[in-house]
Amino acid sequence: MRRLIHEVTSGRVSFRYEDIREFDYHGPLCKDSNGQRIDARIWKQVHDRFSDPDIVNAIAPMPGAVEAINSLQKSYQIHFATTRLPKARMATIEWLDKSGMAKQRPYSLHFVGHREKHEVLSNFAAAIDDDLVQAKFFAAQGIRSLLIAHPWNTTTEGSIERIDSWSDIVERLNAQID
Repeated sequence: MRRLIHEVTSGRVSFRYEDIREFDYHGPLCKDSNGQRIDARIWKQVHDRFSDPDIVNAIAPMPGAVEAINSLQKSYQIHFATTRLPKARMATIEWLDKSGMAKQRPYSLHFVGHREKHEVLSNFAAAIDDDLVQAKFFAAQGIRSLLIAHPWNTTTEGSIERIDSWSDIVERLNAQID
Protein backbone atom coordinates (compact mmCIF):
# COMPACT_ATOMS: atom_id res chain seq x y z
CA MET A 1 0.00 0.00 0.00
CA ARG A 2 2.80 2.41 0.90
CA ARG A 3 4.56 1.67 -2.40
CA LEU A 4 1.36 2.35 -4.33
CA ILE A 5 0.87 5.64 -2.50
CA HIS A 6 4.42 6.63 -3.45
CA GLU A 7 3.72 5.75 -7.10
CA VAL A 8 0.29 7.39 -7.32
CA THR A 9 1.63 10.61 -5.78
CA SER A 10 4.67 10.56 -8.11
CA GLY A 11 6.95 10.36 -5.06
CA ARG A 12 5.38 13.28 -3.19
CA VAL A 13 4.27 11.03 -0.30
CA SER A 14 6.68 8.44 1.04
CA PHE A 15 5.14 6.67 4.03
CA ARG A 16 7.24 4.48 6.26
CA TYR A 17 5.47 1.71 8.19
CA GLU A 18 5.62 3.75 11.39
CA ASP A 19 4.05 6.79 9.64
CA ILE A 20 0.71 5.00 9.33
CA ARG A 21 -0.93 6.12 12.56
CA GLU A 22 -4.52 5.21 11.70
CA PHE A 23 -6.11 2.50 9.60
CA ASP A 24 -7.40 4.95 7.01
CA TYR A 25 -4.22 6.04 5.22
CA HIS A 26 -5.85 9.33 4.23
CA GLY A 27 -6.65 10.23 7.84
CA PRO A 28 -5.13 13.30 9.51
CA LEU A 29 -2.69 11.27 11.64
CA CYS A 30 -0.93 9.74 8.63
CA LYS A 31 1.91 11.92 7.35
CA ASP A 32 5.33 11.06 6.03
CA SER A 33 8.60 12.41 7.48
CA ASN A 34 8.15 15.58 5.37
CA GLY A 35 4.61 16.14 6.64
CA GLN A 36 3.04 15.02 3.35
CA ARG A 37 -0.36 13.29 3.39
CA ILE A 38 -2.90 11.91 0.97
CA ASP A 39 -6.55 12.85 0.66
CA ALA A 40 -9.63 10.71 0.03
CA ARG A 41 -9.35 11.22 -3.75
CA ILE A 42 -5.79 9.84 -3.83
CA TRP A 43 -6.80 7.04 -1.46
CA LYS A 44 -9.55 5.99 -3.91
CA GLN A 45 -6.96 5.75 -6.70
CA VAL A 46 -4.59 3.74 -4.48
CA HIS A 47 -7.35 1.39 -3.33
CA ASP A 48 -8.40 0.83 -6.93
CA ARG A 49 -4.82 -0.02 -7.95
CA PHE A 50 -4.44 -2.26 -4.90
CA SER A 51 -7.21 -4.42 -6.35
CA ASP A 52 -5.36 -5.03 -9.62
CA PRO A 53 -4.54 -8.74 -10.00
CA ASP A 54 -0.80 -8.14 -10.45
CA ILE A 55 -0.70 -6.17 -7.18
CA VAL A 56 -2.76 -8.74 -5.25
CA ASN A 57 -0.55 -11.59 -6.46
CA ALA A 58 2.62 -9.73 -5.39
CA ILE A 59 1.56 -9.40 -1.73
CA ALA A 60 3.58 -11.51 0.68
CA PRO A 61 1.64 -13.12 3.54
CA MET A 62 2.43 -11.81 7.01
CA PRO A 63 5.18 -13.83 8.70
CA GLY A 64 3.68 -16.92 10.31
CA ALA A 65 0.17 -16.31 8.93
CA VAL A 66 -0.02 -19.31 6.58
CA GLU A 67 1.27 -21.74 9.19
CA ALA A 68 -1.06 -20.29 11.82
CA ILE A 69 -4.11 -20.49 9.59
CA ASN A 70 -3.28 -24.07 8.62
CA SER A 71 -2.98 -24.91 12.30
CA LEU A 72 -6.24 -23.17 13.19
CA GLN A 73 -8.08 -24.97 10.37
CA LYS A 74 -7.72 -28.19 12.37
CA SER A 75 -10.22 -26.81 14.91
CA TYR A 76 -11.89 -23.84 13.26
CA GLN A 77 -13.65 -22.97 10.03
CA ILE A 78 -11.79 -19.99 8.54
CA HIS A 79 -13.57 -17.03 6.95
CA PHE A 80 -11.60 -14.30 5.22
CA ALA A 81 -13.30 -10.92 4.95
CA THR A 82 -11.79 -8.17 2.86
CA THR A 83 -12.69 -4.68 1.74
CA ARG A 84 -10.83 -5.16 -1.54
CA LEU A 85 -12.83 -4.10 -4.54
CA PRO A 86 -14.81 -6.79 -6.41
CA LYS A 87 -12.35 -6.69 -9.32
CA ALA A 88 -9.84 -8.32 -6.95
CA ARG A 89 -12.04 -11.39 -6.32
CA MET A 90 -10.34 -13.87 -8.67
CA ALA A 91 -6.83 -12.66 -7.85
CA THR A 92 -7.61 -12.88 -4.12
CA ILE A 93 -8.84 -16.47 -4.47
CA GLU A 94 -5.75 -17.35 -6.50
CA TRP A 95 -3.52 -15.66 -3.90
CA LEU A 96 -5.18 -17.50 -0.99
CA ASP A 97 -4.86 -20.83 -2.81
CA LYS A 98 -1.26 -20.17 -3.92
CA SER A 99 -0.36 -19.23 -0.35
CA GLY A 100 -1.69 -22.56 0.93
CA MET A 101 -4.60 -21.19 2.94
CA ALA A 102 -6.81 -24.19 2.09
CA LYS A 103 -4.25 -26.82 3.04
CA GLN A 104 -6.27 -28.30 5.91
CA ARG A 105 -9.80 -27.54 4.70
CA PRO A 106 -11.64 -25.05 2.48
CA TYR A 107 -12.10 -21.47 3.62
CA SER A 108 -14.86 -18.94 2.97
CA LEU A 109 -14.16 -15.55 1.38
CA HIS A 110 -16.32 -12.46 1.82
CA PHE A 111 -15.97 -9.10 0.06
CA VAL A 112 -17.56 -6.40 2.21
CA GLY A 113 -17.69 -2.63 2.49
CA HIS A 114 -15.32 -0.62 4.67
CA ARG A 115 -15.95 -1.46 8.33
CA GLU A 116 -18.94 -3.67 7.51
CA LYS A 117 -17.41 -7.05 8.39
CA HIS A 118 -19.41 -7.27 11.62
CA GLU A 119 -22.63 -6.66 9.65
CA VAL A 120 -21.96 -9.57 7.31
CA LEU A 121 -20.23 -12.00 9.65
CA SER A 122 -21.32 -13.10 13.11
CA ASN A 123 -21.46 -16.08 15.44
CA PHE A 124 -17.71 -16.70 15.36
CA ALA A 125 -15.30 -17.99 17.95
CA ALA A 126 -13.07 -14.99 17.20
CA ALA A 127 -12.41 -12.22 14.70
CA ILE A 128 -8.84 -11.27 13.78
CA ASP A 129 -8.28 -7.82 12.28
CA ASP A 130 -5.80 -4.95 12.18
CA ASP A 131 -8.40 -2.16 12.12
CA LEU A 132 -9.15 -1.03 15.69
CA VAL A 133 -12.55 0.39 14.74
CA GLN A 134 -13.56 -2.89 13.08
CA ALA A 135 -12.27 -4.83 16.09
CA LYS A 136 -14.46 -2.68 18.35
CA PHE A 137 -17.49 -3.48 16.20
CA PHE A 138 -16.85 -7.22 16.58
CA ALA A 139 -16.26 -6.88 20.33
CA ALA A 140 -19.52 -4.91 20.70
CA GLN A 141 -21.33 -7.92 19.22
CA GLY A 142 -19.75 -10.18 21.83
CA ILE A 143 -17.30 -11.74 19.38
CA ARG A 144 -13.81 -12.31 20.74
CA SER A 145 -11.73 -9.67 18.99
CA LEU A 146 -8.02 -10.16 18.34
CA LEU A 147 -6.20 -7.10 17.02
CA ILE A 148 -2.93 -7.65 15.14
CA ALA A 149 -0.49 -5.05 16.50
CA HIS A 150 0.56 -2.24 14.15
CA PRO A 151 1.44 1.46 14.62
CA TRP A 152 -2.10 2.41 13.56
CA ASN A 153 -3.77 0.54 16.41
CA THR A 154 -1.62 1.17 19.48
CA THR A 155 -4.48 1.54 21.95
CA THR A 156 -7.24 -0.90 22.69
CA GLU A 157 -10.31 -0.73 24.84
CA GLY A 158 -12.36 -3.20 26.76
CA SER A 159 -12.20 -6.80 25.67
CA ILE A 160 -10.10 -6.33 22.53
CA GLU A 161 -6.89 -8.38 22.71
CA ARG A 162 -3.88 -6.81 20.96
CA ILE A 163 -1.68 -9.59 19.55
CA ASP A 164 1.93 -9.31 18.36
CA SER A 165 2.24 -12.41 16.18
CA TRP A 166 0.31 -15.15 14.45
CA SER A 167 1.85 -17.72 16.81
CA ASP A 168 0.27 -15.78 19.70
CA ILE A 169 -3.08 -15.94 17.90
CA VAL A 170 -2.82 -19.73 17.55
CA GLU A 171 -1.84 -20.09 21.20
CA ARG A 172 -4.75 -18.00 22.46
CA LEU A 173 -7.35 -19.58 20.21
CA ASN A 174 -6.18 -23.13 20.89
CA ALA A 175 -6.33 -22.38 24.64
CA GLN A 176 -9.98 -21.49 24.06
CA ILE A 177 -10.80 -25.06 22.99
CA ASP A 178 -8.64 -26.95 25.51
